[in-house]
Amino acid sequence: MSPIILAALAALLLLAAATVVTLRNRRRATPEQAPVPERRRAATLVAEPVATLASDPLTRAAPRAAADIGLTPWEASTTPLAEPDEVDAPNTDDPAEPAYGFDEPRFTDQPSPPPLADGDEPSAPSDDEPPSILAQLKGKKKAGSNALAGAAEGAVDSASGPPAPSEVEEDISLVLRRQVPIRHEPPRSWLGGRPMMAEAIDWPRAPSPDRPGEGELPLNFVAQLACADFPAELWGGLGPRAGWLLLFVNPRDGQGDDPRIVRVLHIDALGAERDPPADTPPVVDPELADGDYRWLGSVGQIPAGWRRWPIDLVALPNQAHDDGNRIVVTPRDFATTLYDGAPIEPGRPDIGDERPYSWRGALYAVDAALRVLAEPTAAARIPPAIREMLDRPGYVAALVPELRARHAHWLSEGEGAILAKEEPLRERERELRDMLVPEAAARVEAIDRLAGFIAAHPGSTALAGAIDQGAADEAAWRAGTAERLAPIRAGIEAHPLDTPLAGDEWDALAATLDADSVTRWTADWASRNSDLPVMLAEQRLSLLDLARPGIEAGVVECAATDHGDPALAGLVPPHFIDGLAPYWRQLTDNRPHRVGGFHDGLQSDPEPGPQSELLLFQIASDEAMHWNFGDGGAYFVTIAPRDLAAGRFDRVEIRRYGSIADRDR
Repeated sequence: MSPIILAALAALLLLAAATVVTLRNRRRATPEQAPVPERRRAATLVAEPVATLASDPLTRAAPRAAADIGLTPWEASTTPLAEPDEVDAPNTDDPAEPAYGFDEPRFTDQPSPPPLADGDEPSAPSDDEPPSILAQLKGKKKAGSNALAGAAEGAVDSASGPPAPSEVEEDISLVLRRQVPIRHEPPRSWLGGRPMMAEAIDWPRAPSPDRPGEGELPLNFVAQLACADFPAELWGGLGPRAGWLLLFVNPRDGQGDDPRIVRVLHIDALGAERDPPADTPPVVDPELADGDYRWLGSVGQIPAGWRRWPIDLVALPNQAHDDGNRIVVTPRDFATTLYDGAPIEPGRPDIGDERPYSWRGALYAVDAALRVLAEPTAAARIPPAIREMLDRPGYVAALVPELRARHAHWLSEGEGAILAKEEPLRERERELRDMLVPEAAARVEAIDRLAGFIAAHPGSTALAGAIDQGAADEAAWRAGTAERLAPIRAGIEAHPLDTPLAGDEWDALAATLDADSVTRWTADWASRNSDLPVMLAEQRLSLLDLARPGIEAGVVECAATDHGDPALAGLVPPHFIDGLAPYWRQLTDNRPHRVGGFHDGLQSDPEPGPQSELLLFQIASDEAMHWNFGDGGAYFVTIAPRDLAAGRFDRVEIRRYGSIADRDR
């Protein structure tokens, strides 16, 4: 057989063998086992539903809408989920790694880091700025936190629904705006006053971190909020939307960051107004209360609660702004915006010649005088440094000529020059001249009396002796004033305190207080940078002068408290409400009360982005509420999203910061 025919037969045999192998493989293979090209397999993974991609069991349930839970929304599968610079470039040099890739979804719901063990400290921040308040709360657990009932670390109650995310990106924040003027409506949300909760609910009690030996004491009530008024977007949709949230704190704690000083309750229904328990401590530590409640007779009368003030819940976008120096949440002059352009008056109000309108205000005036009289006074003798100045040759003789020269300059080139100006005068000039006429006469009279005092006591030794004797006379006057005030106070208490005080009744009381007085000469520093740093002056002191803090409280404090009580609101003169409203609208350091969203920074700035600790309450210092937390700071009460979803309010954290440290930063 020829070689060509043999080659053809061999080729036919090879073709037949190949056909048999192919048919055998087709019979063994199934559609499910068919191999998928690697690129096609990758595309299939991208196109699968997002919920099936998560390995974290918290995300295996069908995800809620982003608006409901506040997470960064997952994009559709056809849209890249990461920015181009967030995806690692393929490594074409490594043959084991494919030269293609696909975008991984960005999960905001990542597991929380394990809690710190006792004694451990969180990692220090990498830059010079301190971490945010919320970050510090996340990383720090006080030793006392383990004492909270039922607060087992890491436990999550998921009986009410799918587990919540560990981080939430919030769209809104609620500002708690005090009503000015107050609308007397059925109770919704309020600051201070008394809580409305059933008697069956135990009033929160806790040991004081500063005084553990005192045992558990009732906490002071701060706020009660109607959850039904919370917008759906608040806290990313987490938290209760029925019932009421109640906040209690121990404001006397020195550090303000121990979880034992705070309790948050969630109740289903309103109860009767509850008075604080009899053993509730005052809202200010009596040992540190020298500057507080000056209209009360003693620190022992400081109340166990604050005045009640209804509030409106105002929803705002949750936004942080760079003001050039730091990240801020609240725009400048926010009170004007918050109150729709109504007038704002910062600081303490000037009551002018207003007087108390109730017998309680009259009692405040007398008690304020008693409070001052109970305090120790300065030593009677002239301090050595002042005596040294008076002993200098010619010093005392130069005082009267110097004062007359100053008065002449005031009349010729100062404000008093209007007195010598001839008509015609403009109306404003005439008003100023009429106001300065009695002041000019008082100046001349004071200089003439000083000249007479110096002439009656020639020499520094005689002057010093007269000044020391005047101090002794004042001390004797003070010693007898409490006894003289006792019947006056008893007469005031004979009236129902929350009833009107007529104008003539106040005038008679004021005249009695003013007549009880003492006059003495004093030597004190006037200006250490002048040629005559020590000045002699005549001082008249009356009980009416000592009553000034109480007189102011009889207007400002009584009006604020009575205006918030429907039973007493009619007692406040209407012009008092109009005059004090601009003062009531102010925000201390431009910082409002908040629920949800970013906190207003103090020692730290807010950190935009998803939050692992949500702002449950921001309670700021507030002049109208008589709140001054940490020298004008605020309390921040936070909670983890999963604890909020589970209603685990026994796991809240608290931190207080003062604004003085913030300004020094």
